Amino acid sequence: MANSLSEMIQEIVNKSYEEKVMGAKIALGECFGILNRIGLEKEKSTMMLITFLTAAVAVNGEFSAPERRMLKDIFDDDFEGLVKAMDKKAFDMMNQMVDTLDGRDKASFCLLASFILAVDDEIDADEYKYLIKLLQ
Repeated sequence: MANSLSEMIQEIVNKSYEEKVMGAKIALGECFGILNRIGLEKEKSTMMLITFLTAAVAVNGEFSAPERRMLKDIFDDDFEGLVKAMDKKAFDMMNQMVDTLDGRDKASFCLLASFILAVDDEIDADEYKYLIKLLQ
């Protein structure tokens, strides 16, 4: 069991692709539950989560093939089509929404982002800073 964020992230990085996909799907379900609890309907929740994850993978300026593959695998949908439908309004709403969450809910979003960012078997310094910022 991890005692720190760095240890938790390293445990996630060390998992197999299949374990990362399973962990991301579980975390995605938790995040959908959070968004449902605060009153967002499924379509808006999906768009918020797509926006959130797109922002996470863009942190280091690279959207790698493994990140694309994982997002397709966890959404079981036309992920790229959903990303193209995203707009600035959704991004602004997502930022405001995450800022209003309590620590436990922010941790769920951080965990989801960690699984996605770790898919290429590392989390670089920019990605790590992003995860820290999510928790604040």
